Amino acid sequence: MRFVLVGAILLFASACTEPRSERCKTVCEREAECAEKAPTRADFRFDEQECVSACAALERDTQGKEYVRRHADCVQDAGSSCAAVYACNVPYDDNSSSR
Repeated sequence: MRFVLVGAILLFASACTEPRSERCKTVCEREAECAEKAPTRADFRFDEQECVSACAALERDTQGKEYVRRHADCVQDAGSSCAAVYACNVPYDDNSSSR
């Protein structure tokens, strides 16, 4: 009986976890690197895992997936410049050309 209960809990827990995309991992890892280099602010703490979860949730939506793609392209194009990475965090106009 315990084995069945433990198996059911593990199955339920795995079903609730957010799928992780490589795109989201890469973008959030880069943003975390920049957050670590930035001067410490009491009102801001970057959570890489929270970033990946939010990104993966956005990727499940049609509009969100496009936003994630544009943001990931921007972060990739930013190269080693954290200022350019931070500039990617502006809202995207749906009518603007893609990056």
